[in-house]
Amino acid sequence: MLVVPLLAVGAFTVAAHADQLAAKVKGQGIATMEATADDDVYGVLKKGDLFADNHFKIEGKVNADGSASGTAHFVFGDEFANAWGADAMTLECEIDTGSVSDDGTVVLQGSSFEEDFDEFGNVIFEELSPCEIIIDPSGSFSLRWCLIPALNVNGHLKAK
Repeated sequence: MLVVPLLAVGAFTVAAHADQLAAKVKGQGIATMEATADDDVYGVLKKGDLFADNHFKIEGKVNADGSASGTAHFVFGDEFANAWGADAMTLECEIDTGSVSDDGTVVLQGSSFEEDFDEFGNVIFEELSPCEIIIDPSGSFSLRWCLIPALNVNGHLKAK
């Protein structure tokens, strides 16, 4: 599987010192995800596909210089895991860069580690790839990793 870096989304517009906090993001819960486009690489997802019962926890900080820190953890529900031929799937994200747009949109980027498991708990697939989480000013967010289209997540994050 190819790993392709994602392009940064949005311009970094916060004018401040490097050590000043530009944004703080936090949230956790259970959410339904919706595919934002057809999956042209693997052919698994179609635009509008819904996947329920996905657990998430995200905590991150973005500094004025574009550096960031934080983590995101996802445990995907049966519907999403089964679509990929797995019984369970997890995604661990390490956030290392970020930006805040004039409209308040926060972008977190970093690397992710996906693990897919069979019914016995054996790892059947694992991959390192870039990840991106885009949080709009209302707290809604999307998630993208690997080569799949972004997934809109109906969970809510606090971003300030």
